[in-house]
Amino acid sequence: MNVIRKLYQQLQKQLNLIDFNNIWKGFHVFDFALYNDNEVFLKDEVIQKDERFYGNTAIKYQNTFLAIWYINPKDIEKYEKDSTVLLSKIVHEMFHAYQFEQGEQRWPHEVKSLLTYQYDAVNLSIKKQENEMLFTCLDQFDMELFKDFLRTRKSRQQQFPSQFDYEAKTEVIEGFATYVELMALKMLDQTKYLKTLSVLKDKILNEENYFPIRLICYDIGGLIAILCKENEMDWHHDLSSTTLTLSEILFNRYLILSESKTLNVDSDIEKMVIQFENENKILIEETLKKCNAKHEGKYKLLGVDPYNARAYKYYIYCPGFFALINPEGKQEFIFNTGVVEIDDDLTVISCQYITTKGV
Repeated sequence: MNVIRKLYQQLQKQLNLIDFNNIWKGFHVFDFALYNDNEVFLKDEVIQKDERFYGNTAIKYQNTFLAIWYINPKDIEKYEKDSTVLLSKIVHEMFHAYQFEQGEQRWPHEVKSLLTYQYDAVNLSIKKQENEMLFTCLDQFDMELFKDFLRTRKSRQQQFPSQFDYEAKTEVIEGFATYVELMALKMLDQTKYLKTLSVLKDKILNEENYFPIRLICYDIGGLIAILCKENEMDWHHDLSSTTLTLSEILFNRYLILSESKTLNVDSDIEKMVIQFENENKILIEETLKKCNAKHEGKYKLLGVDPYNARAYKYYIYCPGFFALINPEGKQEFIFNTGVVEIDDDLTVISCQYITTKGV
């Protein structure tokens, strides 16, 4: 039997150990696909890989939603020995399918946010203070400290509304999926869950993990949700019923008002902000030197890999993939590393990429 098909069947059996509705009321199992560079393994068939299958995510497939996961050949042996962590991550993607199904409205604008999110040392210094309070609450819950955590967040929302909005929406979309992933892992293997939880708690205290900001929002959002669940807070909600983020829901539930606080800017964070911007600038400049192909015409930038993309001013570095809308209104997928320069309405000014094919 094909090793990926065997792994698929192994994962299917393990799914029976997960109580989806207990994790999130109404959440249910979705079909999933495992794929490599050539083939896609579905529940009842194998098809040739096409442009729909890229990354680890949820996609629309035959009028329903499908969780997909790329299987690196190097990882097969590891998964054969223990697939519990892999399954929890597939459940993470199933929750994205559930978000789509339920009409979730709180998606951040990933492409625009790459350009507009300002890495401000004051904002990130306050964020570090928040995370220290969150860490303490996770270790030993105290309602007054939790409310102080919320007041600090409320103050930061007022001072840095754009940055806060992006972070809070990412905490909803990716943070809730991370929460679901962790709850699934807890049902599968308590020891692995506790180890993963400890890793995430340590990560939020390390300011190096705030660059880029998107990734730490997975962990913070997941940890806030766990804190709410463990302490029986009134936080659960229908995904289709609100445009408020979890932070805003909690502000309202606990009548949180912001408080002005004196805060010394973290000097290490100040240095990291400058370093991160310089690294992105150099990355884009060096990539442009290697580009040997380009698209011309009035294109729109439709999407990038938000997990790995980087930006400097109006330039976006796209490793491995980006999607365009061509002048005829059709989607085009570029499976190459490149740099796209865009204006305020996401119109492409220049689009260059690296290819080994003849141009």
